[in-house]
Amino acid sequence: MYAFDSTTIDLCLSVFWWAKFRKTKGGIKLNTLFDISTQIPAFVHITPATVNDVKVMDYLVYEPGAY
Repeated sequence: MYAFDSTTIDLCLSVFWWAKFRKTKGGIKLNTLFDISTQIPAFVHITPATVNDVKVMDYLVYEPGAY
């Protein structure tokens, strides 16, 4: 069994100019697929904060029998 989570990490635009999130804010998104049974992340992907979670799910490799 897996749990998919995303966390937005706020960044200062004056330092991280490439991480534009909103008009005055910067940020990145950390997407994680967490294996519940082993309590270990099975997949970690970092994107700009503006990327929708559904688009990141296209990168996941699904195991047979996983839910």
